[in-house]
Amino acid sequence: MTERKPIEKRIRFEVFKRDMFTCQYCGRKVPDVVLQCDHIKPLAKGGKNEITNLITSCFDCNSGKSDKQLSDNSSVVKQQKQLELIQEKKEQLEMIFKWKESLDKIDKFTFERIAKQIELRMKPNTLDEKGKQGIRSLIKKYSVEKILHAIEIAAEKYLQYNKNGGVTQESAENYIKKISGILYTESLGPVQQKIVYLKGIVRNQFNVENSTTISMLINDYVKALKSQGYNDEDVIKDFEDELIPKTFEIRWWSEWKKIITKWTDDVNNWKKDNKATEKNIQQNYDKETLASFAVLDFCEIETCIKMIMYLGKQFPNFDQETYKTVILSKMLEFVGIVLKMSPEEFRKYNDQDQKNDFLDEYIASKDELTQPFTLEEDLDKDLDDYFLLEKSSSLIDKCSFEIFEIILHTSNRYSYENKMEILRDLDKEIITYQNKTTTNPKWETLSR
Repeated sequence: MTERKPIEKRIRFEVFKRDMFTCQYCGRKVPDVVLQCDHIKPLAKGGKNEITNLITSCFDCNSGKSDKQLSDNSSVVKQQKQLELIQEKKEQLEMIFKWKESLDKIDKFTFERIAKQIELRMKPNTLDEKGKQGIRSLIKKYSVEKILHAIEIAAEKYLQYNKNGGVTQESAENYIKKISGILYTESLGPVQQKIVYLKGIVRNQFNVENSTTISMLINDYVKALKSQGYNDEDVIKDFEDELIPKTFEIRWWSEWKKIITKWTDDVNNWKKDNKATEKNIQQNYDKETLASFAVLDFCEIETCIKMIMYLGKQFPNFDQETYKTVILSKMLEFVGIVLKMSPEEFRKYNDQDQKNDFLDEYIASKDELTQPFTLEEDLDKDLDDYFLLEKSSSLIDKCSFEIFEIILHTSNRYSYENKMEILRDLDKEIITYQNKTTTNPKWETLSR
């Protein structure tokens, strides 16, 4: 009979490491159990002590639990076996620590090489502790190949050089931040990548900080396209042929917002399969979601007010506190007007021309809104100054129009009842803002 050869410790360690120190039968791990190497093909049938013929098994799974009656010396034998198991457990724990140390060395080596690649491109700048921690986080999430690819892209796009040929500190900091953004973007699907790209264009083109509003508008447009049977390739083609080129043509955030909203509504109103009926796309949102819509609306309104305040400083008849009181008063008044509209009256302003006429007429009737920015010809005034005021006056008109358009905004996205709920929440937002920023006593809601 051939003598049974024990499995070498080196081979056992490699098998345990391969199987993550886990019993492949029951899933239990060290130190909860003692592991053994089980032969897939038994030695008696020609199996060998090779890694490919070995699998990690716990003691119970490999040996089975005996139900034989203990002999007289069973207690001694049992103690001997327990000592052997304790020694085996100790050796296996040492194997795990050795394995962990080898993994740590690999992680350290990987980090050092990636950090070196990053720093090579941004000399004379170096990674600070925060930057190094960020790189360690990326290594846990992404493959080395993807990280190196992102480093190349970020370096090419964002690094800038001073007159001595060194990378500027500001661009180096931006370069490090962009690496994670590139990795995240490339982990997305093709349509999501295109959405992220378009969001970046909109933010830079119109200097808009509110990414939530941009995302909502773009995602609504994509949903509308997909509701009409567009697949991912169709959506990407639409972005490349239509939406992105149009975005580059537009000069104002308010104009872009109007166009994408109109396009979304138009797509939602397309007839499927040439049927005469249109799909009803309205949704009913819960109160919390509607309140968030109101907050987003007010963020845009606040941006317009700040722009008017900044531009208004150039006009001799402009007083910030007086104007703020007036604009907030007229906004609340207008909210009250819209809240009193019937569903039929409200929906007629889905037509852009009717909406524009209505808003122009309302604003023109409020002298307090326009009088501070009225230009009077002054022959003694420098011509360049006059044209600058004229341009500022035009921008103020656009901002004023946008404020009231946001309040009146109609959409197929939500129902008339939802819109009224948004207006009631917006009414509260306006009053809260007024109480924070002016010295006037608290107003009561005009729309109640």
